Amino acid sequence: MISLIVIAGVLITSLALFGMIAKGGYTYLTNYRPSVKKIAADVKKMQGLMASTASKLVPWTVEEMSLLSLDEVDRVKKKRITTVVQGTLTSIYQEPMVTYAYKRYASKKENALIFARSSNRSFEYRIKDGAIQIKVNNKHIGELRTNGVLYQNKRMLARINQSIEGYNPILLLNRQGEMKELGHVADKKSKEVINPRALQLVDNKMNSDEESVFLSLALLDIIYKSVKK
Repeated sequence: MISLIVIAGVLITSLALFGMIAKGGYTYLTNYRPSVKKIAADVKKMQGLMASTASKLVPWTVEEMSLLSLDEVDRVKKKRITTVVQGTLTSIYQEPMVTYAYKRYASKKENALIFARSSNRSFEYRIKDGAIQIKVNNKHIGELRTNGVLYQNKRMLARINQSIEGYNPILLLNRQGEMKELGHVADKKSKEVINPRALQLVDNKMNSDEESVFLSLALLDIIYKSVKK
């Protein structure tokens, strides 16, 4: 009788361990090469995690945009099978302006997802195969490549330059085929101030589409540098 009890206990323990191993293996596989369905599920999960903070974000205007700082609050970093980072960018007055979440999947080459939002826009960045697919308000606007150029349907749309002077200019290709500078993104490493402004606008009269492109590149630059700390 005792032997049967012992055997039953061993079997139950073995099945439990097998279940844990199988679950861990499934979790690893789904986070190694995430499917489109998995990415969509993770975006939804990120939206849920930041819902409370998102409801408190400062209403976004052109005037408020110039107050965005490089400081952030509520930063959390977790590393297990995947690496997850969350945080909220504030204004120079410590008001919440942009909240974000980053997830790096379990692969040798970077395979990651960033979701961010201001009070009136959402930004989704799918980092894979050396390029970044960018969506604004769930609309695909282009692919950013390693040369800093944002392409839309294989045509240059905009570019972010990496500057040695501490400011990274963002330029948009206008209808005349000329590169129009919209503004700069500051690099905190080069700024010896306590709470530097993140953005310096050159064009204060951007239309909604221009602002979306500008912010998509600017916020990516800021958030990507933050999650790599």
